Amino acid sequence: FGLLLISGCHDTLPLPKDNVLSHRTVLVYLAGENSLSYDLKSDLNEMIEGSNAIPDSCNVLVYYDGLRRPVIYRLLPNRRLVEWYAYGKDQDSCDSLVMQLALKKMVQAFPSSHYGLIMASHASGWIPQKKSLRRSFGIDDTSNAGTNAGTEMELSTLRGVLETLPHLDYIFFDACFMQSVETAYELKDVADWIVASPAEIPGPGAP
Repeated sequence: FGLLLISGCHDTLPLPKDNVLSHRTVLVYLAGENSLSYDLKSDLNEMIEGSNAIPDSCNVLVYYDGLRRPVIYRLLPNRRLVEWYAYGKDQDSCDSLVMQLALKKMVQAFPSSHYGLIMASHASGWIPQKKSLRRSFGIDDTSNAGTNAGTEMELSTLRGVLETLPHLDYIFFDACFMQSVETAYELKDVADWIVASPAEIPGPGAP
């Protein structure tokens, strides 16, 4: 029994069937360790409701950091949300290395001809908010307290993270103020299309 138990232990993550190159993988990054935690959880539930629209040629992976330790889910048809990878401790989802490792983990495990990225959190876009932090995406309060006091990511840093990924067909921002010339120029080399709002987005999220 002990030998069987030991031989059954492994550190590898479950891969798609036969590790076949799919047509598209959609990466969803929900940085919700802030006042949006429950709204982003609601967004995740909406994605589950609409999961039957996912074609067989597409993978959908969701990194969700709410008021608990982050989890990477795989969203499947028939309203199935599978816990694909669970982190052993809390993560600062607005830290560049954390974001890079999470996105690359998903990309490497689900190779595709095309990639899309959805990012949801608070954001200031090009609007200056702090002397040391001009244009930013995301807030992680690093304490699971649901506050908006914490780490943010400058757009230049975000660009650096996304440059390590395969070229994206699109980035969809479910975040305020991310549709501007300044933001588009910063991200022009990492994606063909940027879909976002030039103003505030209500808590329930973008259409």
